[in-house]
Amino acid sequence: MHLGFQCEDIEDIVQRFQDSGFASRHDVNIAQGLGMNPAKDNAEYKMQGPEGVMMDVSERGWIGAATFKPKPQ
Repeated sequence: MHLGFQCEDIEDIVQRFQDSGFASRHDVNIAQGLGMNPAKDNAEYKMQGPEGVMMDVSERGWIGAATFKPKPQ
């Protein structure tokens, strides 16, 4: 299971996760190639969350969401 949410400052939210004891999921980020195609990534970052739930965090949001912000070309 995983949850995703949109944030205003991805670096801040990643730091807040880490400060709360939740690690970055670099293994998943690398396996999915996140950051290699930023215009198409579904999430900019994956974090381990409470109860072992993976958290997708994104400043841009997701296609189909009212708050989605496409990356400028």
